[in-house]
Amino acid sequence: MGEDFITGTSITGFDIKDEREMELVTRHFNAVTLGNELKPDAIFGYSRVCPGQETVTLNGEELAVPKTDFSLAEQILDVILEWNEEHPDNFIRVRGHVLVWMTRREEWYIKTVLEHFTGEDSKYRELFYGWDVVNEAVSDKTGTYRSVQKIQAGGQFTGVRNISVTHLCLQTGMRLQM
Repeated sequence: MGEDFITGTSITGFDIKDEREMELVTRHFNAVTLGNELKPDAIFGYSRVCPGQETVTLNGEELAVPKTDFSLAEQILDVILEWNEEHPDNFIRVRGHVLVWMTRREEWYIKTVLEHFTGEDSKYRELFYGWDVVNEAVSDKTGTYRSVQKIQAGGQFTGVRNISVTHLCLQTGMRLQM
């Protein structure tokens, strides 16, 4: 099917440690999608309360935002990086999953994630070939769009506004998967 044809599978932090599973992955696929490790819940530490705050700059404005933790995803990506260095003819790519999961996210969050994993200085930059933008936006029960969920009062996840994900992805050279 050609070198540019991408065939992928999903892996998690448990899968990456299983030698038999990884043997199947590296034999039959040239791309992976992380199970939950790139989802907002994982990056915010699976917490219903604000995981602390940090400051980011967006469009010249300093914002106090919830603290991000990329360590779960990085554990998997570091193994893939090592594999790719040892097997340059059998390079594994990564599909980012997902920028928005059942809720809308602020522009600062999407930009922070994309810059961390695909920015000029990111060691993971060459791994990613695209990102899923929205996951599970339509309810299985009603067939309509899900309502926006926010953590408020104490969590400080407030002020949802419209963003241009297309613009942010184009800045990093990523393909959009909707």
